[in-house]
Order: sequence, then C-alpha cells, then structure tokens
Amino acid sequence: MPDLRTRALQNRPLWAGFAFMVAVLLWQATIGVGLTAVLMRWIGGAAHVVTFLLTAVIGAYVFQRMQRWAARADADCSTDPSTGLEECERQLLVLADALPVGVIVVRGDFVHAANATAQAQFGGALANRPVRPLFAHAYDAAALAGSDNPPQGALELRRIDGSAFRAEVGARVFRLGRRGLRLVFVSDLSERDRAQAQIAHQHEELQAMARRLLCVQEDERSTLSRELHDDIGQQITAIKLGAMALQNESDPQRRAETLAEIIATTDQTVAKVRNLSLLLRPPQLDALGLEAALRWQTGVLFRNGQPRLDLAIEPLSARPPPDVELACFRIAQEALTNVLRHADARQVRLRLQPRDGVLVLDVEDDGHGFARGDTAAGLGLVTMRERAQQLGGRLDVDSAPGLGTRVHAELPLVLTG
Repeated sequence: MPDLRTRALQNRPLWAGFAFMVAVLLWQATIGVGLTAVLMRWIGGAAHVVTFLLTAVIGAYVFQRMQRWAARADADCSTDPSTGLEECERQLLVLADALPVGVIVVRGDFVHAANATAQAQFGGALANRPVRPLFAHAYDAAALAGSDNPPQGALELRRIDGSAFRAEVGARVFRLGRRGLRLVFVSDLSERDRAQAQIAHQHEELQAMARRLLCVQEDERSTLSRELHDDIGQQITAIKLGAMALQNESDPQRRAETLAEIIATTDQTVAKVRNLSLLLRPPQLDALGLEAALRWQTGVLFRNGQPRLDLAIEPLSARPPPDVELACFRIAQEALTNVLRHADARQVRLRLQPRDGVLVLDVEDDGHGFARGDTAAGLGLVTMRERAQQLGGRLDVDSAPGLGTRVHAELPLVLTG
C-alpha cells in the first residue's frame, strides 16, 4: 500500500481543483459582493453579469497556473519507475562509473545493472544475467541474493568465460522507491596477488643471491689461501732454499745450475701472482678500458677455439663511467663462463654497442638452454641482474630447453646522482 505522502503526490491535480473551488467561493463571498454593489450604481442589473464574467476570467487564469504547478511537481517528485526512479538509477550508474572498483546492482537473483569496471572484471555485459554463475560457490551467491547480511571479504568469483579470480567483495542493501536492491562492490585481487607473488619471488632471489655471494666469497678466499700456501708459498720456499745453497756452493757448474733453478722458479711465481691478480681485477679494464678488457677475457676463455666465438665490439666514442665498465665486464664474464660450464654450445656471439645513451651488451649461444625458474641457472642470473639494476639499467634473459640462451643487458652511459 502506498504511504500518505505518495498518495498525496499522486492526487495533486485533485487538490489543485479543490483549491480552485475554494478560491472562487472566497472571491464571490468577499470581493465579488462588494464589486457587484458598486457596479449596481453604474450599470444597474447588468452588474451581476459583469461580476460573473470577471470572476470566470480570473478563475480560469488561476486554475491554469495551478495545473502547471501540479504538473511540474509531479515531474520533479514522481514515483513512476519510468521517470524518477530511472533517472535516479542513471545518476547512480554515472557515479559508479567514476569509481575504481566494480559496482553491480542486484535485483532478486539477477544483475540489474553494472558499471564499466565490473564489466571489464567479469569480461562482458552483466545486465540481466543471473547472479549465481558469477560466484564460484553457490552459498556465496545465495547469501548475496537472500540474506540481510551479504557476504563480505575475499571471495572466489567467475568471469563470463568461466575463469576464476579472487576479489574483495562488499555488499549493501538499500531501497530505491519501492524497489529492494543490493549494491555489490568488487575489487579484483589478481594484480595484488601477482604483486605479492613477485615480491616473494624477488625476496627469495635476494636471499639466494646473498647465500651465493657468501659462498663465492668463501670459495675465493679458499682459492687464494690454497694458491698462496700450497703453490706460491712452496715456490718461495724453494727459492729461499736455493739461495741458501748458493752460500756454500764452490763448484761453478753447480752454482750456475742452482741459479737457473731459482730464476725459473721465480718466473713461475711471478706468473701465478699475475694470474691471481687478473682474476681479482684485470688491469686492462683500468688501463685500456672495457673494449680491451673484453677482448683479453674472451681470448683467455676461448683460446682453444671451442666453442667458436663471434666477437662484435663497436668502438665507443668515450669511456663509460668506471662502475659501468666494471658491471658490463662482470656480466659478460659471468655469461661467457656459464656458456662454457653448462651450455655445451658450438657457437657463441658477443656484441657490444652504444645506442641512444645506453651501452648494450648481448651474449648469445646455441647450447642446451634452460627452463624458466631453474635454480641452478637462476643464481648467476640474479647476480647479473642486480649489477645492472644498481646502475639504473636492466638485464633480460631469453632461454628455453634446446633453444640456447640470450643475455641482453642495457647500462646507462651517464650515471646520475
């Protein structure tokens, strides 16, 4: 049953007519009587006719104005679903389209309307679709359609094509005129979940890199200790013993032989110290620059001709900053070492070129390749990627089992900050 206010709004024309009749009676009882008495003095019996005509003209004008007022009031405050309610719904959806979340208007068991964000989330138009297929679980849909306390929180929903996605869902029950509707808010959690997974993956990579750096550091220390103690230390000891033997040697021939042994041992020791120094940091990088250091490194690694190396290093107009040179050299060194250790490649190609303020390094091979997520291959890649990112550059690796590997690095030629 309509309430009293609704019935009053619907009967505005009747109220206008009633008000008009009351106004005419009041006119006739007050002003009309006095006007007739005055006219009687001037025109006699015709005064009643003139008063009646004047009352009719004024009444018609007032009645027309009251009808127009009633019509405007009906248009502004109508409860007809085809006018006022539809306008309210339209304005509601215009407002919903400006929101960054999906908004669905549910009426009964069907979707009444949805904003553009919700249609993008579910992959198509939602109007007049049943609510049940949009939820992965029937009890969530039933609670939304029939409960005074709709489900809240993270729920599993389904797109129109049947694919599932997680979303934060909130719902409110409200009335629009005599209609009972539910307003459902949907925030897609897919991007958040992907971001969290990426953060977790990067955290694992950083932990793995930290462990690897510690292991590499300990391995390098062990190698240096072994080389210094077991090899270089023994050779220095041999040199010392030979020098001591010379003090008491009177035979010229034996003296000459001992001196030759000391000289040979000294040369070997110097060569080993130089090799250790080169492993720590190649002097060519500081003295001659990146291009010469890369040529020297590739010459050492591929000196036996297997695999075949294709080297393409374009001249640089100016030397990059030292940090960029070192990072590029270490990335190339790591990539080439990985090829020799794991790829079993027949051909390797290294290319270095400047391009639009960026130093571009590519190392490609035709070896075994590896699958994405391979932990054994991933640790070295994390180290290379971190070297590039610390300078504001980037590193991409493209590989697949049986299709070889391509390491692509871009480093800035000018550092800022």
